[in-house]
Amino acid sequence: MSQSLFLQAVLAAGSALSLASAATAQLPAEGTYTFTLSSVHYGTLQGQLSLEASDGGLRAGNDQYGFAFDETGAGTLTFADGRQHDAQLVSGAEGPVIVTASGLLRGEWRLEAQAPAPERDYSAIAGVMEQISTAWIYDPRLMQTPEFNAFRQGFNACIDTVSDDAGLIYCFDRNWDGSLFSHYEILRPLNTMEGLLDEADAAAEDRPVARHEAVEPGIALVTIDSFFGIAIEAQIDAAMSAAIESGAHSLIVDLRENGGGTAAAIPVAARILEERQVLGTFIANAWWRDNETLPGNELLEVRPVLNGRSQQEVMGELVTTGYTAASLDPAETVFDGDVYVLISERTASASEALVGMIKMSGRATLIGETTAGEMLSSNFFPLPSDFSLRLPVADFYLSDGARIDGNGVTPDIETAAEDALERALAEARAR
Repeated sequence: MSQSLFLQAVLAAGSALSLASAATAQLPAEGTYTFTLSSVHYGTLQGQLSLEASDGGLRAGNDQYGFAFDETGAGTLTFADGRQHDAQLVSGAEGPVIVTASGLLRGEWRLEAQAPAPERDYSAIAGVMEQISTAWIYDPRLMQTPEFNAFRQGFNACIDTVSDDAGLIYCFDRNWDGSLFSHYEILRPLNTMEGLLDEADAAAEDRPVARHEAVEPGIALVTIDSFFGIAIEAQIDAAMSAAIESGAHSLIVDLRENGGGTAAAIPVAARILEERQVLGTFIANAWWRDNETLPGNELLEVRPVLNGRSQQEVMGELVTTGYTAASLDPAETVFDGDVYVLISERTASASEALVGMIKMSGRATLIGETTAGEMLSSNFFPLPSDFSLRLPVADFYLSDGARIDGNGVTPDIETAAEDALERALAEARAR
């Protein structure tokens, strides 16, 4: 569909779906604006939009997406694949602002009339992505699958039509549905990974990510919202220590809202396990280049435990050998009572590795819903024009050979997430 025809379609759709809101200040003038979209997930995206008058309102867009606003500023963002989301054009202190509260490109689009347009070489991105993916994807065989070939062809064709950062994000999203594997996306991050970890630790100082409470006599509850951070590892360990020192006969660990993170999950398992066990294995690119089956226990049992190892050290081992053992030494002081772990479909990534390992150890009862099935270890690689490629560099298998990504971890007692705590309390009371 040509740009003009697509914008006409956007305009027609905009009249059928608009925000029910009060009229805003006078609409901005027609003209070409440079936008800066601040997206919580994707970072800072930029490009140009030309606002044109249409039936008392304004419209703007390109081959990937289009806006249509009525005379109050209410309207829609419509993508070329038909997806639509409400949008609102308002007058900000420093110029017009488009607000999209939901959908792929949600955030604030700040418009500047005099700002220069960013210069990007979008066509260079596809080739660099191919090189990075081939060298670092956790299983190089995936690059030859029909699913990845379909993505490759669709993305390469789409990127030739991209005219701004938002269009690039849409181009990737339109062609990658995540069904082959998770943790694969293009970002233009506001910060480095180290900076993001520092921000997470700083935020946890105001609202701890790990909290211990005695919900009733003999039953301790530790709620952990995230494993994303470095300093939070001490905070998590302190919460687990408090539960042990409370003398409770039963411990409930709530991971229902925990979307994962880093090695901060290790103190939880170390405070529960009774002995060293090989509970799983991380597998990377180098292993599958020369092998067709998972490494046996004879290889895993001689690998170092995860306790006390830095992420850089573990990643170095994965790069050179292609695998590392998911085994832990118990902490000096452990909880020796009954353990119940609450999980939901929002329990993801590193949280899933943790609950899978706990399940393999036989030390806890999992209660709730099957987890998200998004357990891959990812890293960020630079792309042209300050974009980044998030790429899964290691897969994870439990010691029984079960793969978590795409499958999740099933509970021992299945119940709705909102009922999981009450069910765990009932189990603990009846011990």
